[in-house]
Amino acid sequence: MGSLSPNAHAGDDDAANKPCTTTKFSQPSVEKACKEGGRKAAQKLMKDLVKKAKAAGKDVKCLDCHKDVKNFELKPNAVTDLEPLI
Repeated sequence: MGSLSPNAHAGDDDAANKPCTTTKFSQPSVEKACKEGGRKAAQKLMKDLVKKAKAAGKDVKCLDCHKDVKNFELKPNAVTDLEPLI
């Protein structure tokens, strides 16, 4: 089993060329990313939001909103926590 590169994140391989499984969107930007680029585009959007939040001094991680980084199932707080980051 190989190790992840320093810039790789859990779930990167799983995101490649797969459609989003979510059908209900609270944010137009997330819906657009999913429809135009599938899971990979949605993941990029989320990584950009996390980077922006960290630059603003917030400690945000994928697992704060997602139950896992394989299926990306949302936790109950996910939509509420995403709002200020968009």
